[in-house]
Amino acid sequence: MSQSSTPELSVIIPYYGEYPHIHYTLQSVWTELGDMVDFEVILVDNDPRTPSQNERTLRVLTDDWKRTPWIRFVKYTDKPSNWGARNCGVRHTKGEYLLFLDAHSLISPGSVLSMYQNYRTLNNGDYVTHLPISDFFSPTWKEYEILYDPQRGILHHGNVPYRRSDFPRTVPASPACGLLCRRDHITEDLEYWPDELGQYGGGENYFNWVMALLGRKILIHPKTPIYHWHIPREWSRDHVPTPLSWAVNILIATYLLGGEDWAARLVRHAPETFYPVNSVPHDKLHGALMEILKTEPLRERRERLLSRAITTVDNLGDWVKQWEVAA
Repeated sequence: MSQSSTPELSVIIPYYGEYPHIHYTLQSVWTELGDMVDFEVILVDNDPRTPSQNERTLRVLTDDWKRTPWIRFVKYTDKPSNWGARNCGVRHTKGEYLLFLDAHSLISPGSVLSMYQNYRTLNNGDYVTHLPISDFFSPTWKEYEILYDPQRGILHHGNVPYRRSDFPRTVPASPACGLLCRRDHITEDLEYWPDELGQYGGGENYFNWVMALLGRKILIHPKTPIYHWHIPREWSRDHVPTPLSWAVNILIATYLLGGEDWAARLVRHAPETFYPVNSVPHDKLHGALMEILKTEPLRERRERLLSRAITTVDNLGDWVKQWEVAA
């Protein structure tokens, strides 16, 4: 348990309601790390409204965990955004290492501790790492594959069955929940998630493909998974994401990674590509792209990324083929 002013590991958990499930998430963190790791937990209230939907959750949490020195509560106040809440959490961290969890996830015993100890031994800025993912009560473990289609402008990911291994192995993409990395991977490599991203979509696309462009490697740790509760959550009730808002997030990530050409291809081929882009009228997608192209911070972010990247998405064909063969 963290007693120092500079814990080694910071665990970031955005939440929106999600009580009592967040209580089980916190309990699994404590059971897993306990006295074994100098850590802190940053709980990020992901409802910028006043009054917040999280007020009841926060009241119960502070009652349950008020004597817990390793938990800190912070408030994200900008706009509804899963990625903005993660950025907010990172800015409040003190640890060199960051672990991202959802507020409705459970840690398999021994998994995060083993991954963290292995990663600290590695301590190499060229790598980030994560665990397999699964649904609670499901026997199926999953990992991510990449979806890469230059003709249609697709830079995405999807779930495939986990390929068991006795050792950590490289994979092309990581989910946001269960991701363990060094702090500088978020603050310097990623330059945080773009402020323009809304609640759903785009964030994992951006993280995984930035890692590829910078030559970073992603490891999946061969332990039992992070489990997810699939429950009706307050966010889904209060902020149902429209296909357009979801598609805009994916367009933002595609533009930042591949430029106007890739984003225009995604708009042009929307009727035959993946959800939610294929469910949005072409004129609305085109209008969204025009707004993105006029957004100066996005253009400047893309220029900075290109100045640091060791390759471009157009040149990643051979890298993609290696994962197709491995699958």
